[in-house]
Amino acid sequence: MSSPIRTGTTSAPPTGGTRSACTPTEKASWRTTTPKMCGEVIQDWGDGLPFPPGFDPEGYTIPPATFGREVKEGDTIDLGGRTLRVWDTPGHSPCSISLLDDREGVLITGDLVKPLQPLNLRVPTAVLSEYGPSLRKLEKVAPENEVKWVCSGHT
Repeated sequence: MSSPIRTGTTSAPPTGGTRSACTPTEKASWRTTTPKMCGEVIQDWGDGLPFPPGFDPEGYTIPPATFGREVKEGDTIDLGGRTLRVWDTPGHSPCSISLLDDREGVLITGDLVKPLQPLNLRVPTAVLSEYGPSLRKLEKVAPENEVKWVCSGHT
């Protein structure tokens, strides 16, 4: 399926859904083995709740998505009248990124920052040793760039 929608992900798990909805154009580098992650997530599904009808947990994989380019810290993403700067912020997943909209003072952190919630370490992609350095990086980025809003992923 192809559409004019442009999308970006700040970690790998959303790529499966992205593939079904539109043609993704940006992503952070993803080095973790997705099949291992899928298996671990499926094992934890709903604490024993049944799977939806027709779902085959043994054969489940996240289909690969084709992206226009990989981004890394220091890169910018031009949205046509708005630019986002990329910051590498691993922790929730090995290659997570945060995006800074300088014009509006908005920092998009994905799932690295989750207000009023403990760190999400239960996900198989979490890298505890990277959380602290990434949070300290954003602690400097925010005042240096006059950040007014921090937007996290799902909460």
